[in-house]
Amino acid sequence: MKYVFSKLFQRASFQPSAALVFYTDTVVLVQAKTEHFIVERMGVSNVSDWSNAARNLITHYQLSGTDLKLVLGHGLYQSLVIDKPEVSIDELSTALPFLVKDLVNESPSELVADGFPATAKDRLQVFVASKQLITQVVLACHDCGCRVSDITTEDIAWSRFSDPNRSQLILHADVDGNLQLTAFNEQMLCFQRQLRGFTLPLFDRQALDGGSFQLDNLALELQRSLDFISAQLRNNPISQLIISCDNEDNQALAEELNKRLNINVEAIQEVDPLLDTNAARLGWAALQRPKNAIINLYSDNLLPTKQWMI
Repeated sequence: MKYVFSKLFQRASFQPSAALVFYTDTVVLVQAKTEHFIVERMGVSNVSDWSNAARNLITHYQLSGTDLKLVLGHGLYQSLVIDKPEVSIDELSTALPFLVKDLVNESPSELVADGFPATAKDRLQVFVASKQLITQVVLACHDCGCRVSDITTEDIAWSRFSDPNRSQLILHADVDGNLQLTAFNEQMLCFQRQLRGFTLPLFDRQALDGGSFQLDNLALELQRSLDFISAQLRNNPISQLIISCDNEDNQALAEELNKRLNINVEAIQEVDPLLDTNAARLGWAALQRPKNAIINLYSDNLLPTKQWMI
């Protein structure tokens, strides 16, 4: 008996109803049902356990026949800005691993990459990830009867929570993660920064000063980033800060930062009560991604053309 060509997967009928979000210690499933969502977290000891976690989640929730969309969390990819190459869009994903080889530790054959024009003129925003890790997950999903059609990164997925007609900054942190800043100009990524030296939760009513000293320092760092970004986006400066931090009273934090900053600060708007963590939100965002969305690290060559069973 032999495995069929991977192209047979393309002829099958798959339903785009689930996403998997990968972190170094967790895999999160977000499944869209008719009237609600299913959100399930599965802990892993390291990234080598991703495939088993994916198989277990797919099997438990009977997702065979599903078109899966994947999201890589922070620390699982690299974000780079390079000179814009003279290659066609069709050749970009193939050429990029070679164009960034001097900026990463892996060889081009060990990378998958994609990019789009950066805010700066004649520059390209590039995302690269381990081909081996992604291939293992894709194969695990296919072995369970699913098809992977889209693999994006956390920074890109956050764009679904921004407005297509304005520039916004999102302050976010997952349960065990660091504080991150991600800015979008009309839903196009234009800035990324990690904020260090802050203790979560940021707003602590139990602290003697309510955490105001930390909030003052945070506001100072935010203002520096706002000034920098707005200088780059002179025609459309940042007009709003969105707060989305796990294990945080986002509304209270937004109110405190509103007192300290000159722009509007709002807590993230919840899509559904079950999507109450950033991992779940990113899974939902992946499900909203249209075909041919920017930064898709998936390609059919991640699948073997043919395999034989002994």
